[in-house]
Amino acid sequence: AGSNGSAVPFHLHADAFNGLVYGKKHWSLYAPQRREPPPGYPVSGGHRKWLREILPTVPPQQRPLQCVQEAGDLLYVPQGWY
Repeated sequence: AGSNGSAVPFHLHADAFNGLVYGKKHWSLYAPQRREPPPGYPVSGGHRKWLREILPTVPPQQRPLQCVQEAGDLLYVPQGWY
């Protein structure tokens, strides 16, 4: 749950099914092969700023997979992804 415009920094996941009841959620995910933070990622906070200002400058091969989850969607995140 989160308010409009809230964001959570990158973090490792165990196997997780993420259901969304209301609204939309933008996901940015890196596969387990990537073990370092994304280019230009702040150590603490600033995730929305990174998405808005830094991500467009990151080379395409270093960008996360992205999707938009909508109400009623179920997103599976495998263990080790972040």
